[in-house]
Amino acid sequence: MEIKCYEAGPLGTNMYIVNHNSICFIIDPAGYPAEMDDVIGSLSSPPDGILFTHGHIDHVLGAKRLTDKFTNLSVWIHEKDIPLYEMAEKQAASFGLPFFGLPPVKTFDGFESFFKVLHTPGHSKGSVCLYCEEENVIFTGDTLFHASVGRTDFWGGSWPELENSIKNKLFTLPPKTICYPGHNEETTIGWEVRNNPFF
Repeated sequence: MEIKCYEAGPLGTNMYIVNHNSICFIIDPAGYPAEMDDVIGSLSSPPDGILFTHGHIDHVLGAKRLTDKFTNLSVWIHEKDIPLYEMAEKQAASFGLPFFGLPPVKTFDGFESFFKVLHTPGHSKGSVCLYCEEENVIFTGDTLFHASVGRTDFWGGSWPELENSIKNKLFTLPPKTICYPGHNEETTIGWEVRNNPFF
């Protein structure tokens, strides 16, 4: 698996380009148009899809730029975050951010790939983590960070749900699993189980 991380957008969000088994996914396209154009220029072939870990504006900001360029691109999100996704313009306004439009989305109900989609509510109702058991990697969005966890004071946030998602879904994965979060540096499940100050 080839993973490239770009820190992009107004909140320093980690956007990932993942190539595996001749399939390319872009996870959480976070960038302003110029940043997305740089990403587009770096691609050796058209991507196969966009995967959102959740619907907050800083994780979806650059999606429209990608679908304008690659018109057959599929875009996937958990069904419980569609209301959040549809209020992206309101989210942008509340943070004083520009808004560049949104592409249509599909729900993960029909999604099949090398990723297993784990529904991990707490940061938002439809937050997911994207787990590849074969490669021992997981993209945790804003559910779990290095030595931290996602906020629960935004739309749809819930600490009990977040705690349950992390303890009963993420912390049950193999300790060597590498976590690629939505912000800041990577970590591992084992390190977080032993050291995360929230648990």
